[in-house]
Amino acid sequence: MWRGDDPADLKLSIDSVIGQQLIGNTELTIFFCLDGSLKRSQLQIIEESSKFVSTIIINNKYSRGLANNLNSGLEEVLKDDFEYIARMDADDICLKNRFSDQLKYLQENPDVDVVGSWSEIIDKNSFIIGTKIVDEVISFDSLIFSCEVVHPAVMFRGDFFGKYGLYDGFYDKSQDWELWLRACQKGAIIKNIQQSLLKLRIDSNLVSRRKNEQFYNRKIISKYSKGLVKYKGLARSWIIELLPLAVLKFIVNRKYKK
Repeated sequence: MWRGDDPADLKLSIDSVIGQQLIGNTELTIFFCLDGSLKRSQLQIIEESSKFVSTIIINNKYSRGLANNLNSGLEEVLKDDFEYIARMDADDICLKNRFSDQLKYLQENPDVDVVGSWSEIIDKNSFIIGTKIVDEVISFDSLIFSCEVVHPAVMFRGDFFGKYGLYDGFYDKSQDWELWLRACQKGAIIKNIQQSLLKLRIDSNLVSRRKNEQFYNRKIISKYSKGLVKYKGLARSWIIELLPLAVLKFIVNRKYKK
């Protein structure tokens, strides 16, 4: 998280984690990865949450970018023997059954390394404006065409990063897509529960971010694909970057089921 996160959204996010329905004797620890200095109002909300759940703060005094910030948090998390690691952003909201459903899924499917889900799309006022639908079965071949994994909605097995590596710090954008492709190439199994377990907040900058990530997307496409698939992927990336914002916004909005 960073100082640009809205304190009200942050509180909703933390409260949704504290209020999770957990299985049996499951113990919960929240790791806050701070990307640079925070506002006092944000720090007060984090401090307040420690009254209700175990919290650990990883304080990066200077902004290092999302991939490196995630890695600094994971380096702390992996010092302890956590069996499962869930990820989310500071402005998203977990549904009450998110962790219990994902824990149950991983316990019942020991071959699965990562489990994600659909997500309800919410606006700045937390109103639901659509649903992000993703396929249940994720493969390397399907990933190369589209990242069908909602990054803030995933739960990892604790040994995932030891087996497949951390995020690649080169990728300021699309670092999750690179990780999924790298892991699947090495044999990882990723699945999505076919229901919404997260409220994913989008803002007016979403389309601009899609344009800005295309440089990194082309690097990923060139690294992980070849032949006709590669050139189709590169062409698609260039089209996205060159499309007018209004047209791209229309396309993005149509992806969400109303």
